[in-house]
Amino acid sequence: MTAEKLTIGVLGGMGPYATVSFYKRLVDAFPTEKDWQKPRILIDSYSTIPSRVRALLYGEKTEELLDCMTASLWWLVNAGCSKIIIACNTAHAFLPEVVKRFPESEEFIINIIEICAEECKRKGYRRIHLLASEGTVNAGIYEKVFSNYQIEVDVPDPAELRNIRELIEDVKQNRIDEESLNLFEELISRNMDIPVVLGCTELPVLYEECKSSGIEMLTDIVDPLQSVIDKLVLADSNC
Repeated sequence: MTAEKLTIGVLGGMGPYATVSFYKRLVDAFPTEKDWQKPRILIDSYSTIPSRVRALLYGEKTEELLDCMTASLWWLVNAGCSKIIIACNTAHAFLPEVVKRFPESEEFIINIIEICAEECKRKGYRRIHLLASEGTVNAGIYEKVFSNYQIEVDVPDPAELRNIRELIEDVKQNRIDEESLNLFEELISRNMDIPVVLGCTELPVLYEECKSSGIEMLTDIVDPLQSVIDKLVLADSNC
């Protein structure tokens, strides 16, 4: 599949700044001499979709959420996308039900958690520490997938979850500052002995900001979205 024929769909907007960052990384990942050699990318920045975390924690607007996800995937598939990424970790907890509603979508969706697990297995990791939202942690979606690869998942404690929630909101509200970056570095440094998985799409935004600011991370970092980007580029280069 050449870049000209690859059409990437993104169900994003959860939140918008994470989607903007992901789009730039996607574009940068395909080095070309001309614009028209880049893959086509269709983004549904569905910011009005109900909260995935609140749906999991409180059962709030779950049916509306499922309807929105299904409708977005239907639009992306029928618009001609050959691969679709759902740019929200927590939303993957609802994928089984969405696929029941729209079975044809399954062949197009790239499961970012599955791809992340494959990368961790390839790197020989037996245990990782997960940084993620309460919804992702409570749903156990990383543990369910990673157990198939014989990889143990350490989840955040309550204090970490509070800090992660604060950092996610900093990105969502576009208010990243020095305090945000220092808190993020502190969370990473608490887990020096094992690799850290950035299990929320806002967290890679902070990671990129840290790198730009010269803040060095002294442990292995795994970004599920980057794992997906690498897989798309590799598949394209092998065709």
